[in-house]
Amino acid sequence: MSVTQYIAQYVDALAPGVPFAYADLRLGLHQGGAAAKALERLVARNELKRIAKGIYCVPGRGAFQPSGPTDEQYVETLLRKNDKQVAYVTGMRLMAKLGFVEASDSYPWVLAMYRRRGPIIHARLTIQAVSSWVPIDESKIPVLELLDAVKMFSKLAGQQPKQCMQHLFELCAELSDDQRFLLVETASHYPASTCAFLGALISYWNWELDLTPLKARVNPTSRYRCALSHSALPTSAEWRLFN
Repeated sequence: MSVTQYIAQYVDALAPGVPFAYADLRLGLHQGGAAAKALERLVARNELKRIAKGIYCVPGRGAFQPSGPTDEQYVETLLRKNDKQVAYVTGMRLMAKLGFVEASDSYPWVLAMYRRRGPIIHARLTIQAVSSWVPIDESKIPVLELLDAVKMFSKLAGQQPKQCMQHLFELCAELSDDQRFLLVETASHYPASTCAFLGALISYWNWELDLTPLKARVNPTSRYRCALSHSALPTSAEWRLFN
């Protein structure tokens, strides 16, 4: 089967509006030129719609068929590259997913990407890329999401810091032993304030973990603001936290 025939067959199997990236075709390096020409011909014949560089979809033909992908579908194409996860949704949309705030379409799209930051603009949708603190791997995503919640805790706590801490504990309690170890090791790459708060939480929760990586990041002459009072988090003074 030629590259042109393979791509035509691939496109025929797609539902209207569902995006795909060039990498999804899984072609060999030597097939790139033929693939690019085949995609260009399909776009010229309006059988494909180019959404962004390297991202396409089959346009809908009927009045009730989608002409392009939803925002969620488009964002999904940015999370993976060559079958590997290279980004994850963070910010307030992540906090809604984790249950800290109510979901809202008004929240901006924020993607954590390793060593990349700045806007990604697509039609009406602007996505903000922020640099992740460590390289992204699919197995790390649950830990990275929780660390972002730890980092954003003061913003999330509002008038209910105790309830927010309890919810964070319930989420962290679901981690496996290996994930808890990874949580501490990964947190050591985050800001010192995040390390201090996580160290105080884990000490309060009595987890049996070596917190040396976190203590090494905490400056003994610095103080870090925390939304929780000393009575709510008795270990806060030990980790240089103040309300």
